[in-house]
Amino acid sequence: MDAVTVCKACGKDTSQGVKFYARAGGADRQPCSECMKSGRNANQKVYRARHPERVKKSLAGWHAKHPTYERELFDEYVGLCAYCQESATTLDHVVPISKGGAHSKANLVPACKSCNSSKHDKTLIVWLTTRRAA
Repeated sequence: MDAVTVCKACGKDTSQGVKFYARAGGADRQPCSECMKSGRNANQKVYRARHPERVKKSLAGWHAKHPTYERELFDEYVGLCAYCQESATTLDHVVPISKGGAHSKANLVPACKSCNSSKHDKTLIVWLTTRRAA
């Protein structure tokens, strides 16, 4: 029988399905994967707030190396918003970065300004529920 490992941050353990990153020194002294992920997201948010020019320069460099990336996404949706089928002018993270989503093609869809602004940092399910209720 495997030993139960407890997260030092949230107190959940492996018997509850909590996963740990494999690290030298053992998982018993580590936070679980979810706590590590939320900590990383919080650290990134602080870094972005403190260093907006570095972030802007880094993004500009990435876009220079991948000039057709966004265009390909718009072409896949024929230039229409993935949510309302109006003309798309922005890209939306389906799972917001602030909620652990990635800036990857699998998590990006074209969206009109109205849908993207109203969705803000809500998850898709929450946004669709509140949108239909209004």
